[in-house]
Amino acid sequence: MSFSHRTNGSACCCFPEVMNFFFQRPVVPDSQVLVDKIVKLQRVMAKKQEKVDFMEEHISTLLEEVKKKNRIIQHYVMKAESGALVTTESDRNKVI
Repeated sequence: MSFSHRTNGSACCCFPEVMNFFFQRPVVPDSQVLVDKIVKLQRVMAKKQEKVDFMEEHISTLLEEVKKKNRIIQHYVMKAESGALVTTESDRNKVI
């Protein structure tokens, strides 16, 4: 199947919409369309910024909780007797 045919000795495309697409002058967008796109992008950016702010605050809260739990664990480890942390298997090895 041929995509072009000869008419009066010259090649012509069978798909004029394709030719029109390639030979059209560039479309200049209306300034209102551009403003609408900018406004839409600003809204999207504002929503993303809100999410980032929330995540930063949430991470900060979680980090403080982890630090508190770490201090509690360290306190109990330091308070525990050193002998209480040794396993019975270790005690058996000491006797031999």
